[in-house]
Formats: sequence, C-alpha cells, structure tokens
Amino acid sequence: MGSRINAVETLYAAFPALMYIDPSLGAPLLEPLFRLQASPKYTIQFAAADLGMSRKKTNCETLNLIM
Repeated sequence: MGSRINAVETLYAAFPALMYIDPSLGAPLLEPLFRLQASPKYTIQFAAADLGMSRKKTNCETLNLIM
C-alpha cells in the first residue's frame, strides 16, 4: 500500500466507477486537491499530483506490520 494521499492517478482511474455508482462522490475526493492548489503555500505552477507523502498510520496498519 502506498503512502501517498489522494493520488490523482488513482482518482482518475476510479472516477468512471465512482460516477456510475454515485456522482456525488467525486466532489469530496477532489475538493482537498482544489483547496491545496488554491492555497498561497502551493507555489508549484503545475497541478498537484497528491496531497503529500506522509500520514499517520491507523491502528489496523500498525497491527498488520506487527503480525
């Protein structure tokens, strides 16, 4: 499992299925990327590829690593 958050290529690949299942699912997935790109802290001239690399591991992931 990768550690990238909201990777655009994953969202892009899943979007047809998401739109078929429930079109309202698209907005909550894209909204964090739009907020990041609208932020004054985002200075890259290209679209964001993801929300970042680091995230806190959940209890389930920690348990899987121990086992």
